[in-house]
Amino acid sequence: MSFIDENDGVFFSANGDCMENPSFRYARNEAREGVFIDENDGMFFSANGDCIQNYSFSRACNKARKRSVSEVKNVNAEREWGVKPYFVNAAAQDINSEGESLFKPRFVNAAAQDINSEEESLFKPRFVNAESANAENNAARSSYIAMEQDSKRVLYGSNINAKLPMASTTKIMTAILAIEKNDVKNKIKIPKGAVGIEGSSMYLKENEEMTLEDLLYGLMLTSGNDSAAAIAIATAGGVEKFAALMNERARELGAVNTNFVNPHGLHHADHYTTAYDLALITAHALQNPIFQTIVSSEKYVVKGADGTAARYLHNKNKMLKMYDGADGVKTGFTKNSGRCLVSSAKRGDMRVVTVVLNHSDMWNDSVSLLDRSFASYKLQKILGAENGTEIPVEGGTRNFAAALPRDKFYPLRADEKITYEIEREKLNAPVKIGEIGGKIKISIDNRLLFEEKLYTIDSVKEKSVLDHFREWFRSG
Repeated sequence: MSFIDENDGVFFSANGDCMENPSFRYARNEAREGVFIDENDGMFFSANGDCIQNYSFSRACNKARKRSVSEVKNVNAEREWGVKPYFVNAAAQDINSEGESLFKPRFVNAAAQDINSEEESLFKPRFVNAESANAENNAARSSYIAMEQDSKRVLYGSNINAKLPMASTTKIMTAILAIEKNDVKNKIKIPKGAVGIEGSSMYLKENEEMTLEDLLYGLMLTSGNDSAAAIAIATAGGVEKFAALMNERARELGAVNTNFVNPHGLHHADHYTTAYDLALITAHALQNPIFQTIVSSEKYVVKGADGTAARYLHNKNKMLKMYDGADGVKTGFTKNSGRCLVSSAKRGDMRVVTVVLNHSDMWNDSVSLLDRSFASYKLQKILGAENGTEIPVEGGTRNFAAALPRDKFYPLRADEKITYEIEREKLNAPVKIGEIGGKIKISIDNRLLFEEKLYTIDSVKEKSVLDHFREWFRSG
């Protein structure tokens, strides 16, 4: 039993009643007005706890703002969040000695905007008992990373190679693998094996038809586990076969500490990744324009057979709205994995990918990582025409051939110093354009970073008999 489930949105009230579907996605912004709203379902809870249906999100907000504080459920006379959510089952996991949930969202002071008197975020999950074993275990089983997309440079990180469950962030690999192996316009008939998968769902029906593109939006926006199964079966003939392809592709991308058992991320002991591996996979996926378009979309409409709208999909990833330049990628949550989030944001020419695994405050932690990365690193050109050199040539009409490295950009801090070392090969004529003429080593603060090849940019002909005669004649 969990306090809040990202997929199901379960909330336990003070008397132990279960109120279905409300989430805390927008509670931070709207709680100061005394409203508890679910963005997708437009649910509004009145003062007596009744759920008033059929309000759109905007209408619910406007109506709530007109109500007095005393009329609104869960706000007391001091404008404090009056309900202390907890489990009534003392044997349930994550319960302290007082029977309270270890994670407690609080609304302390409506006038304090998003910060309470202790400078805490209003809805930042926090431990009631700071000395609990759960707190220590969660800290030990969490990781994070910030990686620049093109260079794959790790900008910040902690426990980046720790093998951890990753929940629905699994679907990043599911999506890019499906895109690489299929035409996204292909029509797919939904098999029985993809219907009724537990957890978050697109609510697919057996034998209905839709495009792979539709399923990919259902996979990445609403985190449909049934979408994942349908994609796996259509691509590889089965979930296990598709998982084998996922593992093969992971190895090709350098994600050697990752193992996939399924395409959706439901918990399995042998289903895991690392923050580093997941960042590598995501950095690769974001190079694909189809993937990039999908994960950056806030909403999508799946049309039915008659061309009318059949499903309205809304992206669960609120980073798209809360962070300037954000363009993806995927949320994830299970009881075993904790809260997981893979984010991407671009400023200028630099895109940063962040991964947080088992972070209760995944949104703010991701924002902090992105802010630090863009503040401390700038993408700079470190190789180009200015690094050109001459390569010695034997037996040619000229003794040297010009050579250059390919242009390369790299994220650097202001205090980092780049140094270069060139190693030239001796070429024998004839020399063609594009031949490897040596290599250039790049170091940061005397630490070897990488090396790049030097390519000839002009040709050198071999000396003819007449050339040799002329040379002999001049020397004589």
